[in-house]
Amino acid sequence: MNAYEQVEMGRLREGQNLASCTALTAREHLVLRLVADGLTSAQIGASLHRSEKTVRNQLSAIYRKLGAGNRAEAVALYLMNFQVRSP
Repeated sequence: MNAYEQVEMGRLREGQNLASCTALTAREHLVLRLVADGLTSAQIGASLHRSEKTVRNQLSAIYRKLGAGNRAEAVALYLMNFQVRSP
């Protein structure tokens, strides 16, 4: 099940954990944006000159701050709260 299906099923709601989203550091926002773009932890690490393990640790911190259980939930929250939507 993808993140958008989770939103439609009511597992995630627009605006959920918005306060937590603003608690993310600039680096965490960047990592989350790259995850939303579809990059793997290894690819993110390579692009940021960090180890894959460092990226995984940052993702764990992001999930904790957002209350997300996995990448899909974190990306859904990011897309609902931070992406500029086209009219």
